[in-house]
Amino acid sequence: MKKMIDKIAYTVFFAAILISCKKDASPSIEIAIAADEVYHKNVSVDIKEVWLNYATKKSNSEWMQLEIQSGLYDLADLYMDQRDTIILPQTVIEDAQTLIQLRMIFGASGNTVITQSQDTLDLNISNNGLSGVKVGINRKIEAGMRYDLRLALAGDSTALFEPVPLFDPIIRVDSLTLNP
Repeated sequence: MKKMIDKIAYTVFFAAILISCKKDASPSIEIAIAADEVYHKNVSVDIKEVWLNYATKKSNSEWMQLEIQSGLYDLADLYMDQRDTIILPQTVIEDAQTLIQLRMIFGASGNTVITQSQDTLDLNISNNGLSGVKVGINRKIEAGMRYDLRLALAGDSTALFEPVPLFDPIIRVDSLTLNP
């Protein structure tokens, strides 16, 4: 009887270890944005969607729409505040091994710019922004680890100064770091 109880106890112990290891097998990521300097009092852009392209053991490329905090973001505030704004809280990415690319899609309406002369103008989004601006990441990540991805947004400054302002978004990776 004692041997039977010992076997059951060992089985339960090893099962618990396997289950706890399995929980942490997928890496997680948090995404934040900042902005490059803007030469207007306000440049509010609507971020609709963010998609992540990643590789797993089974697939070289999978796309996942991320559950971001979508809405209007004022690039002037993002730049002057000197802080990153979290648009994606920590999210687990099942079986991811390599982060390949990020795609950000901007909304067509509700975008505005306030010029230095206090004019508030509708801001058009370029076709690039409407169809999704991509930025390459191409970085292997480890199972069970948490990563912070920091992006910087900028616009084509000449397009912003046109008679009908146009925001042609540019995104770059500022950093991708392991968060202990």
